[in-house]
Amino acid sequence: MDIIKEHPVLSAFAAYGLLKLGQITLQGLGFVWKYLIPHGYDLLNRYGPCWAAITGATGGIGTAYCYALASSGFNLVLIGRNEKKLAELEASIKTRYNKIEIRTLQIDFAKDSPNEFVKKLEAIAEEVDIGFLVNVAGAGHGIEYQLYPYESIEELINVTVIGNSLTTRLLLQQ
Repeated sequence: MDIIKEHPVLSAFAAYGLLKLGQITLQGLGFVWKYLIPHGYDLLNRYGPCWAAITGATGGIGTAYCYALASSGFNLVLIGRNEKKLAELEASIKTRYNKIEIRTLQIDFAKDSPNEFVKKLEAIAEEVDIGFLVNVAGAGHGIEYQLYPYESIEELINVTVIGNSLTTRLLLQQ
C-alpha cells in the first residue's frame, strides 16, 4: 500500500479500476435481473384456479415460495414438520394476503412413515384442488456427503427421495 501513497498516478489507476469493476458488476446484475429472473409471469392464470402445495414451507426457499405464490393469488397448502412454525407462517401470510385461503399440514418426511404422510396428503388432496406443487423439503447438515453419518443418510433419503417422490406421485394422480 505504501507504493500507492508514493505514486498518485497508481492511486488514480486503482480508483479507476475499482469504478470499472463496480460498473461491470452492476451491468452483470442488470443482465441477470432483466433476462434470467422472470417478471410478470401470471402463474395463477396458467395453473389456476387451484391450490399450491409447498413442502419444506417453513424454511428458506420454501418460505419465499409461499409468499411469492400468495402474492400471485394462490391458495396455499403449507407442508412442514414444525407445527408452531407452520402456524406462524400461516398467520404472517394471512396478514399480508388476506384474500387467500391457507391449510397447514404437519408432516415430517424424515420420521413419519410413508403410510402416515400419504394418508395426510390424500385427505388434503380430497379437500382442495392442488394443481401446483413446489417440492423443496430437504435434509442436510452443511457438510460434504462423504462425511455424513450413516443415520443422516437415511434421513436424507427419507426426505428428499421418498417424501418428495410420494408427494409428487400422489398429487399427479389428482
